[in-house]
Parts: sequence; structure tokens; C-alpha cells
Amino acid sequence: MIEGYRDQGGEKAMCTCDTCHKETAKIGARHGSGRKPAIKNMETVYTQLRKAGWTVKGKVITCATCTQKLQKEITMQAEQELRQPSKKQKRDIIGLLEDVYDTENERYRGVETDKTVADTLGDGILWGWVSQIRDELFGPDGNEQNAIAAKEVQLWIDSSQEVVQEFNQRAKEYAQMLKELEAIKVQGEKLIAKIKV
Repeated sequence: MIEGYRDQGGEKAMCTCDTCHKETAKIGARHGSGRKPAIKNMETVYTQLRKAGWTVKGKVITCATCTQKLQKEITMQAEQELRQPSKKQKRDIIGLLEDVYDTENERYRGVETDKTVADTLGDGILWGWVSQIRDELFGPDGNEQNAIAAKEVQLWIDSSQEVVQEFNQRAKEYAQMLKELEAIKVQGEKLIAKIKV
């Protein structure tokens, strides 16, 4: 937040950090006329703030301390994202994959997944590491449970397809019967009309 004020030293801008709301900076500034001084040279104020290590983005100003904290947080986050498994963690992952991955069928045994392997090993192991090592050394994702479920779904699709075909055949037969009944009805109405005459 930036507000204009006058003191014995002249016209100034009081700048308060928009992040912590504690740090302030007093910057010399020209004001317009009026009761509450309006700052005329904002770009000069922004330039002086930047020289003092503050960050200026649009109308948001951040003190040097908060800027440094934010940069440290961004750096730490980037380091965590780039974190790689240690040699021991890689060996542990490979060891467990040897036990739970079926290389012949190229899938996990039972209900195992990359996440269950990471959770079982613990030690800060991320499931993304398991996924990468499994892809490189063992094979694709998936497990027996998923394969069984996929087969059951396929059987259901096949059987429902037969039901749909049978329904369509019956619908055609019923449509034909309806046409025949309509024809009989029309003949009956014509017969009634002749009898009434």
C-alpha cells in the first residue's frame, strides 16, 4: 500500500508491504494539491522501491524480506520436485518389484500398484519413482485384479450385445405385427362404414 504524506522533510510516499503489512519504506515523492496528498510520480516511487530490494508487480508491493522468503520457498519447492531416489531406495524398489510384478504377463500380481509399492517401502519413496523404474526395467502398469475386471466387463458387454440384438429382432417383429393390426383395423372400419350405409 502506498500513501502520500508531508513532513518536515517534504513530500513523501509511505510504502507498506502488501504481504506482511509490517515493513515500511519512506520515499521522496511529488504530490498534487488537496487535503490528502496524491502522489504524482508513482514510477519514481516504484523505481526507488526496486532499488531497495522490494518487488513491484502491478500495484502490489512486497518488501525485501518477504521477497527473499518467497524466493527461498520457490527454490525449496523446485528442489523437492527434482528430488531423485537414492541408490538404496532404487535397490529397495527393484527388490519389491521383483516380488510383486509378473514380468511374463507384464502386470502387477493381485491388486498391487506403483502406489502400494511406494507405501509398502515407505522411507520417503515416491510412487512416481516406482512408476519410472517399473516402466524402464519391468513393463507397463496394470495388475491382475484390473485384468480380471476387464474380462468380466467384456463378458457383460458381449452378453448385453446379444440381448440388444434379440430385442432389435423382436422390435422388428412387433412393428410388423402392428402394421398388420393397423391394416385389419382399417378393413374393419371400412366394413362398419359399408354396413351403416
